[in-house]
Amino acid sequence: MILLDVDPNVVKPGWSALIVVLLLAVAMVFLYLSMRKQFRKIRTPDDVADESEQVEDSASERPPGPSS
Repeated sequence: MILLDVDPNVVKPGWSALIVVLLLAVAMVFLYLSMRKQFRKIRTPDDVADESEQVEDSASERPPGPSS
């Protein structure tokens, strides 16, 4: 069953479809960059433990001096 009887020689892709695809591609790039930025902000319990160990290690390596 043919829903639309359209001659394939008459129907051609238009500029509007190209523009829509390009706009979608640009939107995807911006969404990807935003997602990457948000993922960098995520801290897991392992990251917090590593940071606290680094702070403790650097505090123990500091020479004793006048505290301010």
